Parts: sequence; structure tokens; C-alpha cells
Amino acid sequence: MSKNSINFFFKLSCNQINILAYDFSSDTTLFNEEIKYETNLENINSSELIKSLESKVFLIEDKLGIFLKDTSIILDDHKPLTIGFSLSKNVSGRKLNHNEIKYLVIDAKSQIEQSNPEMKICHILIDSYKIDKKEFFSIPEETACNEISLDIRFICYHLKSLNFIKSLLGKISISTKKFLCKEYVDEFYPIELKMSECQSAYYIQEGKNMNEIEISPKKMVHKGFFERLFLLFN
Repeated sequence: MSKNSINFFFKLSCNQINILAYDFSSDTTLFNEEIKYETNLENINSSELIKSLESKVFLIEDKLGIFLKDTSIILDDHKPLTIGFSLSKNVSGRKLNHNEIKYLVIDAKSQIEQSNPEMKICHILIDSYKIDKKEFFSIPEETACNEISLDIRFICYHLKSLNFIKSLLGKISISTKKFLCKEYVDEFYPIELKMSECQSAYYIQEGKNMNEIEISPKKMVHKGFFERLFLLFN
């Protein structure tokens, strides 16, 4: 086991926090320490929870001989807002590439954020591509076409809840790398494929899903970008 191959995940459920230490080199969950509480996380006695977290973190650090500096958060039973977004654009026979797709998604993301300022987009997933009305489940790069259509899913959480979690962990000097939706983690590698929850979460964290788009907030494109635009709220 290499210390550099260990990743940490905090899984937040309704009345429970699991602190997971995962070794991706051997696909092994080394520790799964559990903290239970009887009330909503945001209404809990913070000082008591912090003491419990510090105790569990110290135990893991002592056993593994490393410091837990950062973690990704798996959100279970924190109901996300899922927004479906369908769009199409005439590309006039140009060859497709990932940048072309990104520019389309950036404008959609901007409109989602403007309409839902209290929410944070945690995942942007492209569920399907239609190239000249033919459906694909990944982008066929360098394919010339006249029209591209995308079905995009935005998975969002309340900023207030995410900031509370970041603040809580910050009090024990742990930074938050990424928030992960438990439903998406299960969907990315379904249980029937016999892959662990930690493995799926690790692959998502590392950007292994080619149909999940990561966009820098500094990148923007002009308005009026789409021929058709539909917002579908689920």
C-alpha cells in the first residue's frame, strides 16, 4: 500500500457520517468509521460532532500513518435538484470536438445558475448526443455534421447546505475537494458490476466519466447561442 494511493471520502446520510479511507491501487476500503446522530445535520450540536469527527480522523491517521488533509463528500439523502436541459445547434457541416460541446454547455450552465442562484451545480452530465438526428452516448469526435442536439442533466444542491459542510470540516482542518451525488455514484458503476462505492466515487472525482463536463467558471460565451432551448424541471 502506497500512502499516495489513499483517498478519503465522507459519506453523509440522513443520521450518519461514514469516513472512508480508500486505496485505489488495490481497490480496497481500508477504513469505514461511522458516526451516528439523531437530528438533522444542520441542527446538530456542532461542538459535539466536531469532537466525534476529530476522534475518528485521529484514529484513521494513526493507523495509516498519514494526515487527512482533504476529502470528497458523498451526499446520500440530501435531495438534489435535477434539471434536464435539451438543446440543438446548427454547426453547418463542421467537424465536432470536445471544445464545441463545452461551449454549448457553458451557456446552458450560465442560464441554470442565473435562474437558481441559491443552488450549486455539482455535476453536469450529457445523457445523449444526437448528431443529425442519430443518437450517440459519447461524442463521435471529428465527425462532420449539420446539427447537434444534447440532453444534459444538471445535479444541484443548496449552497447553504454545502457551505455548512465545508465549514464543519474546515474546523478540523480538512478541505473539500468535490461534492458527489450518491445516486450518480451508484448509477455510474451499478452494483451489479460488482464495483465498490468508493471505486465509483474515485473515478468520478478523477474525471473518468467522459460524459461528465467540468467547466471553469471563468469561461463564458455570448448569448443567443442556441436555435432551440428547453428547460425541463424534474
